[in-house]
Amino acid sequence: MAKVHFGMEDYQQTFEGLQSCFLIRQKLLDNPDHVDLQRIKKFAKILHQKVEDLLKESQISNGLRTQLKSIQNHILHSPMYSS
Repeated sequence: MAKVHFGMEDYQQTFEGLQSCFLIRQKLLDNPDHVDLQRIKKFAKILHQKVEDLLKESQISNGLRTQLKSIQNHILHSPMYSS
């Protein structure tokens, strides 16, 4: 589901979908290196990079910039990014 939101450039929904997916799988899977968890972590890093790239653009509105910074902060402090 997160891929659908990413494709639609709905980065908040993408983050929330990834976060939810990660937390559910983390509870179900005993192995922190499981391929499903690694795939979600990789996608979180891709999302983070996309947000970083967008923040570098000078022509984005202040509202979007604020939203992207919030998403960026959530990603950086998320267990799927730091673990």
